[in-house]
Amino acid sequence: MSRPKSLPVINAQKWLSLDIQHFSSGALPVGANDAETAVHKALFVDSKVRTAAAHALSHEPLDPLQKIRAFLARGETQMADEIIAEISAEPRDDLTQVELGLEQARLLGLLGDWLECIQVSTYHLQKNPSSITRLSLLMVRAVAFFETGDIVSCQKDLRFVDSLVALYPFSVSCVFAKIQDAKVDSIQGHHQLARQKIDAVWNNLSNRSLWTPEYLLSLLRADLFLAQNRGPSKLNLAIACWQLAHHVGNDIYRDLALLDILASLPAPQRQLFYQDLVLPQTRVHPRIQKLAQELIDQQPTSTSGRILCQTSANTVADNSPSVGDGTLGVTWQNPIDLLIYPDREISFVLTDFAVNKLPRGKVSRAFVELARGPMTKEEFFEKIWLLPKFHQHLHQSPLHMLISRLRKFGAEVTVEDGVIQLQKALVL
Repeated sequence: MSRPKSLPVINAQKWLSLDIQHFSSGALPVGANDAETAVHKALFVDSKVRTAAAHALSHEPLDPLQKIRAFLARGETQMADEIIAEISAEPRDDLTQVELGLEQARLLGLLGDWLECIQVSTYHLQKNPSSITRLSLLMVRAVAFFETGDIVSCQKDLRFVDSLVALYPFSVSCVFAKIQDAKVDSIQGHHQLARQKIDAVWNNLSNRSLWTPEYLLSLLRADLFLAQNRGPSKLNLAIACWQLAHHVGNDIYRDLALLDILASLPAPQRQLFYQDLVLPQTRVHPRIQKLAQELIDQQPTSTSGRILCQTSANTVADNSPSVGDGTLGVTWQNPIDLLIYPDREISFVLTDFAVNKLPRGKVSRAFVELARGPMTKEEFFEKIWLLPKFHQHLHQSPLHMLISRLRKFGAEVTVEDGVIQLQKALVL
């Protein structure tokens, strides 16, 4: 007779209390150093998705809810789905069922099953969840409503979220809700208002030094969304989203960025890019497969699909980059260590996620000019100082001082045989 399989041990109350403390005060419990807390810290403090997933894959005992969170953050939807199915097969207490329902709703959102996501979220919202869980369920459902085109319901949920975030000022929903609100304005044609709202989020995070890779990726995607919806799309923003998601370890958002790049290419290049780079990923993630097919067929079924189709339809072949040109080739084929965003006055080092504020003036202008390609000292000087001629005995020292300043922002700037070149960097 086989021994009955023991149920996974789930301590929903422990992780709920941890969420409430962290997202209300910004602090983790003193002395908490178990594996589950390490997963929470990796996800919500350090933005180290790979570290969280590594804990989930290790042999040390780990609460199934934390495993699900880690796998969802990594984009490992199948592994998360298997755990959810296993622990849902047995009776659980009400609190555990609601917390599990939240993770199931998140899973459905990542899979792009928006109608079922709405149903699951609504069901568990009726179970009187805790305020922090209610906040998360409402945020998930608001995104699902947005994707199905139910803007009125989306706005209603966002208003509830706006009230609840006052209790949890350190919750990621504080940022995500504001971004989602701006996207709604953009869809409704209020482009200037949407831009003002996104600007406010950028400025708030910058002023408070609250940068995380997750926040930066969300804002880069928001800037890209606004550009796609109003036109023209910005390829470098899509590439930046791919690079950042790749470094963070979020496979779903990495592959969503692949679709954004695909939509920005002219038709002759689109098929090649699709076959070589997008198609292999569609076999991994159902949502990517669905969106890719919608883009190819030009038959969208969601707001994201509509924006992708709109972007590709608006692409002008003569002005669009191709797979093999300098813009896409260099930033795609070669490793990128640094993102530079002069319009937002920040630089972001991908290797250690360090954020630096870019000063206006010569530094920002130098990055923009060097992004165009290698140039001689004379060309560089004339473009940055706006003077007609470079005199070595007068201008060599300030030129090298400026290059030293660029390197302090993490930039690899080489000077060989009088030619200045920016390496392993993407300027947006």
